[in-house]
Amino acid sequence: MNLSKRKRCLCSLVNKNYNRGRNFEHRVKKFFEELGFFVVRSAGSKGAADLVVIKQDCSGLCCRVGLVQCKYGCGYINKAELERLKKLCNDLLAAGYVAITDKHGHIRFKLINDFDEEELEIFERQVEE
Repeated sequence: MNLSKRKRCLCSLVNKNYNRGRNFEHRVKKFFEELGFFVVRSAGSKGAADLVVIKQDCSGLCCRVGLVQCKYGCGYINKAELERLKKLCNDLLAAGYVAITDKHGHIRFKLINDFDEEELEIFERQVEE
C-alpha cells in the first residue's frame, strides 16, 4: 500500500469517528431540547463541555445550567479532562454530566460532580460491558 493510500484510509477513519461523535452530540442535544432545555453546542471546540444546557423554572426567574461532555462509544474521559469540566462546573455553579452510549446505543448520563477516582474506573468498566 502506497503512502497516499494509507493517508486516505487514516483520514477516512478519523472522519468516521468525528462523524459518530458529532452525531451523538446532536442526539444528546435533541434529548435535552425535548425536555424543554435551551441547548448550545460547542462544535469542534475541544473545550471542557460539548453542550451547555439551560432551563428556566416555572417562574422564569431561576434557571438550571448544565455542562455536558459527550463521549461516543467507550465513554473514556481522562482525569485532566474530567478535572477541567469539574472546575468549570464549580466556577459556574452548574451541574456537570458525561453523556455516553451503552452497548445498545442508548444515551446514559453520569453526574460528574459526584465522581471520585474509584467511581470513574467503575463507570468506565460499566460502559465497556
